[in-house]
Amino acid sequence: WLQPLFKSKLESEFYQALKNVFPTYFIYPNVALSNIFEFDKIQEHLGVNSKNYFFKAIIDFVVYDPTDNHTPKYFFEVDSAYHDTDKAKLNDELKNGIFSIANIELFRIRPSDQIDGNRFGFEWLEPISSDFNGFQLDRKGALAATWSYHF
Repeated sequence: WLQPLFKSKLESEFYQALKNVFPTYFIYPNVALSNIFEFDKIQEHLGVNSKNYFFKAIIDFVVYDPTDNHTPKYFFEVDSAYHDTDKAKLNDELKNGIFSIANIELFRIRPSDQIDGNRFGFEWLEPISSDFNGFQLDRKGALAATWSYHF
């Protein structure tokens, strides 16, 4: 009757990697898109297909900042071979479009099909300062990923 929280071994491993990268943040898997965006505010920017998809879509992982009123900060999709189907590609386009309309980055992670022996590492790099010799540099954080194979 009960199903596990993660749909695959890859999702479970990615969750652990996110916990290592964001130790003070809350990481939630399988978050409904409707729990991230206010439909009333975004609906006028969505097409018919996006509106229909909005309440069906789930984001694989959302990272929330507990020090900022539990605001969602980072959004991740773990794309397996399942995402190669025509239906999944269409849904991915709809999901990407909704994030694009909101001007928010959705990070898509796509490892190789064979993950046994592979180790994934992720690190979020945040600029310490934007002021360099009197110049204001517009810099955003970035996701750095590493991969290694153990045998």
